[in-house]
Amino acid sequence: DKGWDRAKIDGLVKNGPDHNIIELDKKIPVHITYFTAAADAAGKIQTWPDVYGHEKRVTLALAGKWDKIAVPPDHLAPVNQERVPLVATLPRKRALQSTNSGGLMGLMLGGGL
Repeated sequence: DKGWDRAKIDGLVKNGPDHNIIELDKKIPVHITYFTAAADAAGKIQTWPDVYGHEKRVTLALAGKWDKIAVPPDHLAPVNQERVPLVATLPRKRALQSTNSGGLMGLMLGGGL
């Protein structure tokens, strides 16, 4: 959108700042998914903790129990702060190293380093 080359983008990702604000000229549609279960390459189901509590809210919504759905002030924060995904607690450089090695999903879903 800004005509930046790959080297400029990689430099910003690697060296920061942590919170880049870049106004885009064109809107980019984004679809975000959140799964707590998936089949691995062998077809075995792998599961991870639902740190955001989405499963409970979806289950209540599907049952029509809208009044039972808790909406805390920061509904995007992990429900149990003791189980915050590791990537959110890593120092920036270590988190980037982990994502570069392909471990981001495992880190976000509560996996180890």
